[in-house]
Amino acid sequence: MKKTISYLYSANDKGSFMALAKLVHECNATVTINPKAMSITVTADERQVDGSAADPIHTIGKIIDDGSLDFRITPIDMATLQDALDYANGRNKELESQLKRSEDIKKHYGELCQKEANANARIRRQVAAIGTLVEAICK
Repeated sequence: MKKTISYLYSANDKGSFMALAKLVHECNATVTINPKAMSITVTADERQVDGSAADPIHTIGKIIDDGSLDFRITPIDMATLQDALDYANGRNKELESQLKRSEDIKKHYGELCQKEANANARIRRQVAAIGTLVEAICK
């Protein structure tokens, strides 16, 4: 598995975002543009990031500096992302287990409710029958 280095470029204004979004395709890296968040994520092969003119991170830094663009630059640590992903997957499994347990409890109480409703209906029919008998005797 090849190692990669990723950076998140978060624009502080729309003009900076638009300017970099227009030029970022010039770098030799995987680029993800998120217009809603005004952010650009760049992922490059570790061997490409060497400070040379072909270095995509260097190229983007030069574009930002030359254009006096306003960005917050954050390195993305893949190990931290993997830990977060593992935690999210574990939490998802836990939530699925809780959902299944809740559905089982719902089914159990539904059955109890139906059983009690049937018993209640039976008692109402018995009371109605007794009322009919009493009415017939009293006539």
